[in-house]
Amino acid sequence: MSSRRTIRSVRFAEVDEAIPDVDTPSPTLSSSPLSSPGLETPSSSPIDPLFAPTSSHYLPCIPLPLQADPLVDGFLTIHQILALPLTGTLPFKFDVTRDPARTLEFDSSSILTPAVLAEPATTPPLDVMVLNCEDFPWQFVIRPQNSKEFVTVSDVLSGIYASLRIPVNYGDFYGLSEEKHSMITQTFFHRYDRHGETEAKEKEKAKGVKRADFLVGRNAFAGLCPTRSPLAWELTLSPV
Repeated sequence: MSSRRTIRSVRFAEVDEAIPDVDTPSPTLSSSPLSSPGLETPSSSPIDPLFAPTSSHYLPCIPLPLQADPLVDGFLTIHQILALPLTGTLPFKFDVTRDPARTLEFDSSSILTPAVLAEPATTPPLDVMVLNCEDFPWQFVIRPQNSKEFVTVSDVLSGIYASLRIPVNYGDFYGLSEEKHSMITQTFFHRYDRHGETEAKEKEKAKGVKRADFLVGRNAFAGLCPTRSPLAWELTLSPV
């Protein structure tokens, strides 16, 4: 009897994959200081959208309770449903590598209703948000969907997912340490294997390594907390 060994290799997309808008329906609060109450939000991010600055540019991430204080004049606040809780976990589960329009798991109170998803992600509302994540080389630049003038709770969740669908290039992948290289490769194999023996699996495999694979299993959304920048937040992820 002979056995056949299956050899798997990493693939990369030959061209950049177009990321479609995620059409999802798009309560309250943790704080990040504004320079002045009358700050106007820019139409584009003032921060390099490709690579995150070093962590030394940010204040320590201080978890805030879900039962947050009322809005204080001069402060920008994040919607409490998105805020990193002081203790425990968020009242919903979200795997950032899966489409939130299809896979959000609700608790018994169904806290993520369409009305909540459509609420502004911040108070006052912003037309752009920037998220940074530890040990992840790219920033998440979140903008309004569906012709809205401000970023909603839904936009944050769908924007994270869409950003992680972007393919990486050879330099991003092979410039890493051998250990990280191996971890990302295994994550890539696991991601397309979960589709089973189907046409969808082969289609996903052909798209190659994506930014999502750089999370190496830290796929669970755990919350946002403020940074030194009024437009930026630290994204916390945990193992699923």
